Amino acid sequence: MEKLVPVVLAAVEEIEVEKPPGAIAEFSPVISGILRIIMIVAALICFIYLIWGGIEWMTSGGEKANVTAARARITAAFIGLMIVLAAWAIIKLLEYLFGFSILEFQFPKLY
Repeated sequence: MEKLVPVVLAAVEEIEVEKPPGAIAEFSPVISGILRIIMIVAALICFIYLIWGGIEWMTSGGEKANVTAARARITAAFIGLMIVLAAWAIIKLLEYLFGFSILEFQFPKLY
Protein backbone atom coordinates (compact mmCIF):
# COMPACT_ATOMS: atom_id res chain seq x y z
CA MET A 1 0.00 0.00 0.00
CA GLU A 2 1.34 3.41 -0.96
CA LYS A 3 1.50 6.33 1.38
CA LEU A 4 -0.85 9.07 0.48
CA VAL A 5 1.26 11.73 2.27
CA PRO A 6 4.92 12.03 1.32
CA VAL A 7 7.59 12.69 3.94
CA VAL A 8 7.48 16.28 5.09
CA LEU A 9 10.93 17.78 5.51
CA ALA A 10 9.66 20.86 7.32
CA ALA A 11 8.98 18.71 10.34
CA VAL A 12 12.69 18.01 10.78
CA GLU A 13 13.97 20.05 13.72
CA GLU A 14 17.50 20.67 12.43
CA ILE A 15 18.55 21.11 8.85
CA GLU A 16 22.30 21.10 8.36
CA VAL A 17 23.88 23.00 5.53
CA GLU A 18 27.35 21.88 4.59
CA LYS A 19 30.11 24.42 4.30
CA PRO A 20 31.26 24.85 0.70
CA PRO A 21 34.83 23.72 0.04
CA GLY A 22 37.37 26.48 0.52
CA ALA A 23 35.00 28.70 2.51
CA ILE A 24 36.28 30.70 5.47
CA ALA A 25 34.53 29.53 8.62
CA GLU A 26 35.98 32.15 10.96
CA PHE A 27 37.47 35.55 10.32
CA SER A 28 39.81 35.64 13.33
CA PRO A 29 42.56 33.58 11.62
CA VAL A 30 42.32 35.85 8.58
CA ILE A 31 42.62 39.02 10.68
CA SER A 32 45.41 37.46 12.71
CA GLY A 33 47.30 36.57 9.56
CA ILE A 34 46.89 40.03 8.09
CA LEU A 35 48.10 41.69 11.32
CA ARG A 36 51.12 39.41 11.56
CA ILE A 37 52.08 39.99 7.92
CA ILE A 38 51.68 43.77 8.34
CA MET A 39 53.91 43.76 11.43
CA ILE A 40 56.61 41.67 9.74
CA VAL A 41 56.60 43.86 6.64
CA ALA A 42 56.71 47.04 8.77
CA ALA A 43 59.69 45.73 10.76
CA LEU A 44 61.52 44.76 7.56
CA ILE A 45 60.89 48.21 6.07
CA CYS A 46 62.25 49.83 9.25
CA PHE A 47 65.42 47.73 9.10
CA ILE A 48 65.92 48.45 5.39
CA TYR A 49 65.41 52.16 6.08
CA LEU A 50 67.96 51.95 8.91
CA ILE A 51 70.54 50.26 6.67
CA TRP A 52 69.86 52.81 3.94
CA GLY A 53 70.53 55.65 6.40
CA GLY A 54 73.76 54.00 7.54
CA ILE A 55 74.98 53.61 3.97
CA GLU A 56 74.07 57.26 3.28
CA TRP A 57 76.03 58.34 6.33
CA MET A 58 79.11 56.33 5.31
CA THR A 59 79.02 57.65 1.76
CA SER A 60 78.28 61.25 2.72
CA GLY A 61 81.93 62.24 2.57
CA GLY A 62 81.57 64.46 5.61
CA GLU A 63 79.22 66.92 3.95
CA LYS A 64 76.98 68.43 6.60
CA ALA A 65 73.77 68.30 4.53
CA ASN A 66 74.24 64.63 3.63
CA VAL A 67 75.13 63.66 7.21
CA THR A 68 72.03 65.50 8.48
CA ALA A 69 69.81 63.72 5.94
CA ALA A 70 71.32 60.35 6.86
CA ARG A 71 70.89 61.06 10.58
CA ALA A 72 67.24 62.02 9.98
CA ARG A 73 66.68 58.77 8.04
CA ILE A 74 68.23 56.67 10.85
CA THR A 75 66.15 58.51 13.46
CA ALA A 76 62.97 57.91 11.45
CA ALA A 77 63.85 54.21 11.13
CA PHE A 78 64.34 53.90 14.91
CA ILE A 79 61.06 55.69 15.59
CA GLY A 80 59.25 53.42 13.13
CA LEU A 81 60.78 50.34 14.72
CA MET A 82 59.72 51.53 18.18
CA ILE A 83 56.16 52.04 16.90
CA VAL A 84 56.08 48.49 15.49
CA LEU A 85 57.44 47.07 18.77
CA ALA A 86 54.93 49.11 20.80
CA ALA A 87 52.07 47.84 18.63
CA TRP A 88 53.28 44.27 19.15
CA ALA A 89 53.52 44.84 22.92
CA ILE A 90 49.99 46.32 23.06
CA ILE A 91 48.60 43.35 21.12
CA LYS A 92 50.36 40.91 23.48
CA LEU A 93 49.03 42.83 26.50
CA LEU A 94 45.47 42.64 25.13
CA GLU A 95 45.93 38.91 24.52
CA TYR A 96 47.03 38.43 28.13
CA LEU A 97 44.31 40.61 29.65
CA PHE A 98 41.38 39.23 27.65
CA GLY A 99 42.62 35.66 27.25
CA PHE A 100 42.42 35.32 23.48
CA SER A 101 45.03 35.06 20.78
CA ILE A 102 45.32 37.67 18.04
CA LEU A 103 48.67 36.90 16.44
CA GLU A 104 48.23 33.18 15.95
CA PHE A 105 48.93 32.41 12.34
CA GLN A 106 50.06 29.37 10.39
CA PHE A 107 50.79 29.28 6.71
CA PRO A 108 48.50 26.93 4.76
CA LYS A 109 50.00 23.56 3.91
CA LEU A 110 50.27 22.45 0.33
CA TYR A 111 49.20 18.87 0.96
